[in-house]
Amino acid sequence: MDATTKNKSAKRHPVVSREEWLGKRIALLEKEKQLTRLKDDLSRQLRDLRWVRIDKNYLFQSTDGEKELGELFGGLGVSTGFADGLRMLVIFVTFSALFLIALLQFFRN
Repeated sequence: MDATTKNKSAKRHPVVSREEWLGKRIALLEKEKQLTRLKDDLSRQLRDLRWVRIDKNYLFQSTDGEKELGELFGGLGVSTGFADGLRMLVIFVTFSALFLIALLQFFRN
């Protein structure tokens, strides 16, 4: 970072009194709490979301060539742990996308 960039950065972040900073920080903390409550509610809704049966036959690349999901587990079917992990991954990715959208909208206001 050169001297010009440092000076521009300093101009955007003025030094204020502790009282002014604290007042603004408390207001932001309330917004953070609101966002957390929204995130918690969204997480609950995602956990409660009904599942849908997957009828499509997905194929996966393995070291032994293409295999169906059940074949990846030696014909034993999908283990509960794997299914739970996959479900959590889908929830996490969905939540992350929705959270980022909400976060962008939140900070635009």
